[in-house]
Amino acid sequence: MHSLVPKDRKSERKKTDFGVSMEAENEGKRTHALVHIQVRKIKEEDENIRHWLLSQMLEMRPMLRELKKQVTQSPLGQSSDTTQAISVGN
Repeated sequence: MHSLVPKDRKSERKKTDFGVSMEAENEGKRTHALVHIQVRKIKEEDENIRHWLLSQMLEMRPMLRELKKQVTQSPLGQSSDTTQAISVGN
């Protein structure tokens, strides 16, 4: 019975010490390399997003500080520029 696999392909399918063919081992390395590249890209995108969010937050802080001053609910905060007496009890 003749093998359908050409002789040059037979050498690639030689078994390793662990019983895994060389072809399967090479395929695993390629898959590992692709996963590694994808992980690096995801980490890079994550870092870019974090940097962008931080810059947005730093730009928003002064505006939020001003809004907080304007929207205070305390009567003491509203009367900071004028002196008003605040009645305490009778």
